[in-house]
Amino acid sequence: MWNIRNTSDITPNSDKKRNRVAFVNELSAHYGQGKERQKMIIKRTIVLAGILLLIGGVACGPVHQTVRPDGNNLSSVKKLAIVVPAEGEFTVFYERAKATATPALMFGLIGASIASAHNKSEDEQLAKGMSNYLDGFSCRSVFKESLVKSLTESGLFSEIQVFDKEPDTAQLSKYDAVLIFEISNWGIRIVERGQTELMSSFVELEAKMVHSSTSNVIWDEHDTVLGQKKRTLGSYQNDKESCMKDIQEAAEDSGRRMANILIYR
Repeated sequence: MWNIRNTSDITPNSDKKRNRVAFVNELSAHYGQGKERQKMIIKRTIVLAGILLLIGGVACGPVHQTVRPDGNNLSSVKKLAIVVPAEGEFTVFYERAKATATPALMFGLIGASIASAHNKSEDEQLAKGMSNYLDGFSCRSVFKESLVKSLTESGLFSEIQVFDKEPDTAQLSKYDAVLIFEISNWGIRIVERGQTELMSSFVELEAKMVHSSTSNVIWDEHDTVLGQKKRTLGSYQNDKESCMKDIQEAAEDSGRRMANILIYR
């Protein structure tokens, strides 16, 4: 709401195309189905690719160009307005994170859509069952307190003011920049999709910082901050104290992490 791939073994596109054609032809010959079998394989490959993108999007969220603050664009920012307009939604990512492409292979895109909706519904029920753990807890409040504390102690800014909504033009003119944090989701989620069912607390958010006078974008980033502890779903369901402690720590960590990006740019 933070992977570098080795590109040394990337095959040229022309070679990839020849390899795919050879592979499909080999499968067709093996099963004795000729061109019709080949067409079916290609269609299923397309469907599989589409559903993998769909499933991947659930876990990864939208992708956009990240812009981070540096010494140059922060040098003139001394008075900072911070906006945290939303509490975000308590979310459990369990069934959706375990989802595979099997429904797409067996039943096509319609089957995959049904399975995706079912997984989301299952996760919503899990979240509903744990919602009583959250009485009186505000992810936004904990995040703001941790963020402002770290920034204040750094001495980086002469003035910091926190708003619950974006300031109007008159208010904005008093500050050198406005920094908006949109908290979209927070809760618990599987840590490594396809590798383990262990879960961790998390906060997913977007940061956008704009210079007041020039409207230049100083910071634009989507990030997901994971908690340090890893537990099973059953542990989170049966241990209210540990669940709340982990979520509290993730909210505090996310505030400190955002502050550190500014402090140690």
